[in-house]
Amino acid sequence: MIRLYHKTLLSEKDGRRAGKELLTRACAEAGVDYGSEPKYKNSRGKEYFKNAPLFYNVSHTKNLVCAAVSDTEVGVDCETVRDIPDHMKIAKRFFTRREFEEIEQSGDTLYAFLTVWTKKESFIKQTGEGFATPLSSFDVRELSARQKTFETNGAIVTVTGDGAADTIIINGDTI
Repeated sequence: MIRLYHKTLLSEKDGRRAGKELLTRACAEAGVDYGSEPKYKNSRGKEYFKNAPLFYNVSHTKNLVCAAVSDTEVGVDCETVRDIPDHMKIAKRFFTRREFEEIEQSGDTLYAFLTVWTKKESFIKQTGEGFATPLSSFDVRELSARQKTFETNGAIVTVTGDGAADTIIINGDTI
């Protein structure tokens, strides 16, 4: 089961600190002391606990921070809904043709773009491969059973992992 914690950020510059605080809380509630548990990083830089059977991932955007913990690999991404002037050029270059066409045909191309983006980034964070995996090499529709997407505080959030449909979402206080 995935537990996804999120909090409102008062300042974007607090994202990294707030992410660590939220992750520390999430791990503690799962019975792991984030601060003292030994960690290592894979070849792409994703951090893991050396001995504890808990996986985690953090994301932050302008006004939101998220931390996901699970007993299996997990990824999370959040993006503030904001103007991105070249979003269709980015989608055409980096997404699959079907994804691009669906965004193009949607009623709100920016929202559709950001939704696909969070799904893609959440997945590559879950695998631990990051942007070494070309975004056009997979279609997010093939991941739907392993992802949960929702909107909160003006941001789109996607969590990826086994059992994502049953994700428990925990809303925290403002940081």
